[in-house]
Amino acid sequence: MAKTRNTAEKPLGAKCPMCKGYMLRVDECSPNPIYVRGDTGEKRYERIPFGQETRIDTSRLGERCPDCGCKRGHYHHEGCDIEECPICHRQMLSCSCEFYWYDDEVKKYTSRQARGN
Repeated sequence: MAKTRNTAEKPLGAKCPMCKGYMLRVDECSPNPIYVRGDTGEKRYERIPFGQETRIDTSRLGERCPDCGCKRGHYHHEGCDIEECPICHRQMLSCSCEFYWYDDEVKKYTSRQARGN
């Protein structure tokens, strides 16, 4: 479950479709891995936490992601500009990888195309 800074404050940022928390207020998103279905079956990829990206140097970005607000060492919120795709190591938001994750809300696998990404 996502941890919040102070639940008495007004929502800050957009609501994350994955963890249902408000970005910039919630410390981290759900650690849900992503999956790729192929001819040889399904492959699981662990998401890359903030600060462990290889495509950009995040060491000078502070203790929180400047886009989604997750804490260093924690998972980005869905749709974050900084999150790195664990498959191609490009920007996850704009890469062309076709992946799925298990959506706890609807209890099934959901593609990012189904969410509009």
